Amino acid sequence: MQKVLSFLLGLIAICGISNGQELRTYTLPSYPADAENCEDIAGTWGQKLATDFGVSIFQTECKRPYSSGYGGYDINISFTSRVPLPRETNINDLLYGSYRGEDACNADLNYQVDLFQSQTGLEAYAAYCSPEGYLFLRAFGESPIKRRLFNSHFAGEYSFGDIWIEDPDQVRSDIFDAVSNLGVTVSELHIRTGRVYLYYYARERLNLQATYFTSYANEEDCESEKPRVSQTIATFDGNAIFQMCASTDSFPVPQKSMFSLVSMPYPFFWPQIYQLYLEDVPGTYPNLNECLTNRPNVERFYEQSLQREVYQSLCSYREDEPRKYMIKIFRSV
Repeated sequence: MQKVLSFLLGLIAICGISNGQELRTYTLPSYPADAENCEDIAGTWGQKLATDFGVSIFQTECKRPYSSGYGGYDINISFTSRVPLPRETNINDLLYGSYRGEDACNADLNYQVDLFQSQTGLEAYAAYCSPEGYLFLRAFGESPIKRRLFNSHFAGEYSFGDIWIEDPDQVRSDIFDAVSNLGVTVSELHIRTGRVYLYYYARERLNLQATYFTSYANEEDCESEKPRVSQTIATFDGNAIFQMCASTDSFPVPQKSMFSLVSMPYPFFWPQIYQLYLEDVPGTYPNLNECLTNRPNVERFYEQSLQREVYQSLCSYREDEPRKYMIKIFRSV
């Protein structure tokens, strides 16, 4: 009986196309359904679409997503109407970061829906988590407040592998607070394999830059140099809103590298706009103190003998043997 009804509805819909209507499709990707219940769920969504927008349902179908890693089924609802559905606002986290499973996503789903509605003024039409923990949220209408994404490796443009963060919950909390202090509302924050995925609501994109300049022999040396690195960043009009000392798979423990999250007044990478060059100065030093002691001498040499304007210099652990400190200098080209 159900098949006969679907066939008759299909005939009615096809006839409607000749009356100035067009065949259109509404898709719910990676919906949390299985082979047994997906068709029923698709039918329920089709009925909802017909009731809410007065469209004529042609057919509903369930298909496996393009990538099986997303999980669930793509629900496709074909319908006829004279005009398209209203313009949509979509939240789709398939490409950049997900929760650690469907349960974690569902635990946060109501909060994300409430946050979306309060920030954008739009009413969520469909909101769900895929079986792999990806968040989907659909709403009809547009808002000047957008849910935006900052996605970067903590080292920025440098080639780094994984970063070993001893207390990821504290790091997430610190970044959450630092970004919130910029006047935006943070929605989600995921940290994986050395990358940060930051979702936030704002009218305009934040000018953020994750960057790495220096490494150190140990935690103590790295922590002591945070103010100096922050001062260097400020020289280029940046504000280091977050700094972290962490081990990586590029260097042996206990060596630490310093990573900074920088807020800038412009949407492109600094210090390139100053036409500066970051140069490794020849010579090594057995410890951080001796390197810091020799920094003024190196700066004077560059300014007086090489006639180069020096902006800042930093001490950093060498990345090759012997394991000693060297000086990195920001100079004019």
